[in-house]
Amino acid sequence: MADAGETLRVVTQSERSLDRWRDVLPRHAGVQLDLADDVNDLLALGSPDRRLATLPDAYARIIDEVGALRRLRDAVPMVAELRAEPAEYGLPELPQHDDLHDVQIFVCDGRHLIMDWGDACASHPFFTLSVTVEGVLASGLDDVQDSVDPGPVPGRVSGAVVSTGSLATWLPLLGWRCGWAGSVARSTDMCPATTSRP
Repeated sequence: MADAGETLRVVTQSERSLDRWRDVLPRHAGVQLDLADDVNDLLALGSPDRRLATLPDAYARIIDEVGALRRLRDAVPMVAELRAEPAEYGLPELPQHDDLHDVQIFVCDGRHLIMDWGDACASHPFFTLSVTVEGVLASGLDDVQDSVDPGPVPGRVSGAVVSTGSLATWLPLLGWRCGWAGSVARSTDMCPATTSRP
């Protein structure tokens, strides 16, 4: 990846600023919008379908496959309710990166390059912010390695994305977890870790 330049993580630490995200996020949104007419073609080619309508059944299926705890089984109706919140925005469900963090972004000749689309899927367009907001934007420049994550930090990131907790955090992570768990559900070594999480 040397040709791609330096990672955004290296650059933001050097500059002591998160301002470059002001260019990266609209760039990602532009890619999403450019591919809006291609969602069905991408799904037909095998891109994961994590659209809102799929989440309750995907969650229930994974819960059954991994033999999850009772409290997780009882949450199935809540997943169906939670998907109504992002649906109220009336936005089309689009391709999204699904792992957009500061080591996936490279800075080269003043341009921001979004790399590693291996986790891309079709879902609510804001869901890509799950990793971004809960990662570097929530913890800021001075995150301490192996520290305890306090969860979303009000005031660090402004706007509707933070004010709607399930939209930016829990619900998109559920979509990601369903996809990940589905790929390892038959691996007995991995299932206990999946079932022990809330």
